[in-house]
Parts: sequence; structure tokens; C-alpha cells
Amino acid sequence: MILCALALNPAGVASSAGSGVEWAFYRNGRFGYAIEYPSSLVTAQPESANGDGRVFTSTTGDYKLTVWASFNVLELNRQLLRSEAIEYWKSNGGVISYSTLLRNGFQIAGRSGNLAFFQKTLIIEDWYVSFAWEFPAREKRAMEPVIARLSRSLRHDN
Repeated sequence: MILCALALNPAGVASSAGSGVEWAFYRNGRFGYAIEYPSSLVTAQPESANGDGRVFTSTTGDYKLTVWASFNVLELNRQLLRSEAIEYWKSNGGVISYSTLLRNGFQIAGRSGNLAFFQKTLIIEDWYVSFAWEFPAREKRAMEPVIARLSRSLRHDN
């Protein structure tokens, strides 16, 4: 589907019929992962200095997508990586409301003040890739299709 959208629209912008959200494609050159992102909600910021990922933000600061990859030098399994992610969110005022292990990673969601968040991490051999989507908690129901598409689109070329 992504290749079709890119072929029809070389700028990488695809519209999601009926939702009013436009989507674009980000591919990371260093780690070879890719994700679609809601380009009508967030704008890509410069890639990180070491090339491991990128942050996408809205002009109002209401929405933020962070995508990153890292070498798993400590060889942490999915349970330990999930525990680290939960501790990160909790240390930043987050309350976890959802947590599940996947065959090759995990997903967590929760709330921190007026913001809700969703994180998905996939383990790929000796590295892992993650995204975190932050948005106004009052928009939780409206963000469900956005989260679903982000989750489905996260992939790697290896």
C-alpha cells in the first residue's frame, strides 16, 4: 500500500479516505525501518544527529510522534525492554493503563496529565525500533485509527 501511495504521489503524502488525516512516509537510512506518519497533524523535525530517528511535532504542541531505533547492546528481552519503557513513562508523570507483550516486542499506553501516549517497540535481531505517539487525552477515541495505522505501518527492511 505504501509503495502504491508513493507511486501515485511522489511527495509521499497519502490521504486516509474519510478520516481527514493525510499520511506521509518516513524511512530511516541508518537502521532501515519505516513508518507512516499523520502529516496533517505533525511536521517532521530534523533527523537526530546520530541518525537513529526523528521527532514529528504539531505547531501547537498538542501532538508529538517520536520514532527511534537503538542497538540492543545489553541484549534485553521484550519483558525487560517493556519494563524500562514503563519506568521511563512513570518517571515523567505517566500512569500506564495498557501493557501487552507481542511476539517480537511490546505495546504500552497511558496518560500523563492532559496528554495520552502510546508506544510500540519491535525487536529485530540485535536492535529494536520504537515509536511513541503523544496527543491530548480528550482525543483518545479519535486517535484510535491513527494509533492503529502507526502500529500497522511500523516495519523494517531486514
